[in-house]
Amino acid sequence: MVSPTDTKLYRNNTGNTSDGTNMTSYIERTGLSMDEQGQPNQAMVKHVTSVWPKMSVSGTTNVNVYVGSQMSTEEDIAWEGPYTFDPDTQSKVPVRVTGKYIGVKFESTGDQTWRLDGYSLDVSNAGVRGSKMN
Repeated sequence: MVSPTDTKLYRNNTGNTSDGTNMTSYIERTGLSMDEQGQPNQAMVKHVTSVWPKMSVSGTTNVNVYVGSQMSTEEDIAWEGPYTFDPDTQSKVPVRVTGKYIGVKFESTGDQTWRLDGYSLDVSNAGVRGSKMN
């Protein structure tokens, strides 16, 4: 259990360190079930081959990108990465992840400011392995 004295809140736009130590910041989205047509499809196994982040970074330009997968909502996400991404020199992150549910996470561990405006995934359908068909 965390007591109120153990919890710290940090205000946006006031720095990226806590008492001189770099903070880890991230944003993630999990449970994506869209197929190669962009339609929700919980039965289809998907294969993700790249992530196309739309972001800007100041300071240290690299951020970490993780891509995760699940075959069911009851299991833990299996994260792949980190894949280093530099938005000044790269447009995409090549990955190889397969699952029915996909997750993405963008993370920084340095004294930097970054902004994620969106992202795209290259997704192809890989079949309906392990699905119950009625």
